[in-house]
Amino acid sequence: MKDGLLPSQAMTRMLLGILASLTLLFACKAMAGADAAQGGNSDTDRFRGTGGMGDLVMDALSLKQGVTFYDDRGYVIDAPSSLSLKNGGQLAYPGGERGLPKTIRATWRVGEFRQKPGGGGWNGGTIIGDYTIPVAERIPDEILNYIRENGGVLRIKLRLKDNGILLGWDVQRRVPIPDVGYKHCKDPRDCIYGQAYEMAGGDFREAKIVNGKVVDPGW
Repeated sequence: MKDGLLPSQAMTRMLLGILASLTLLFACKAMAGADAAQGGNSDTDRFRGTGGMGDLVMDALSLKQGVTFYDDRGYVIDAPSSLSLKNGGQLAYPGGERGLPKTIRATWRVGEFRQKPGGGGWNGGTIIGDYTIPVAERIPDEILNYIRENGGVLRIKLRLKDNGILLGWDVQRRVPIPDVGYKHCKDPRDCIYGQAYEMAGGDFREAKIVNGKVVDPGW
């Protein structure tokens, strides 16, 4: 007998202690999982109800080669061989546990570089650019509220420059095209729809080009 307890009582106390420890462990894991679902943010309510992120749009002010983009967990988001204003990239960003990243890192190279076996970035050459920027914390609440009220998805835009990364964003929504199908279709399901990009913000907004001509220089 230990501490005045019968063996059965001591065993019960030990089992209760183990159960309490396991409960705490699972609670911590659940909280960590909730953070991961929102790109590692502790303020998960900010992004709840917005459907996560839609497209990731990438370009560069001047030619960048051997580019690799990473999220805050070190996952390779994309690895284009080159980027410029005329040669950009766009992809649907994965959701789930990877969610909206807290940060995005970009590197680029010069020299003789080659793709890693199985993809996932580049080997060789010399890294001449290596920058990381915050992402999730910079998205304004008004953008998230706009998506909740009007629908659409959040687009994140990255523009590489010689000494860093510019971050931009907007909301992409599917809307009827005026004077083409919207006013002339009897059933909304028969309307002709296009994409609208609204609520642009951040460090820049890309130029709008129609038929090879710049109709809006952006900022």
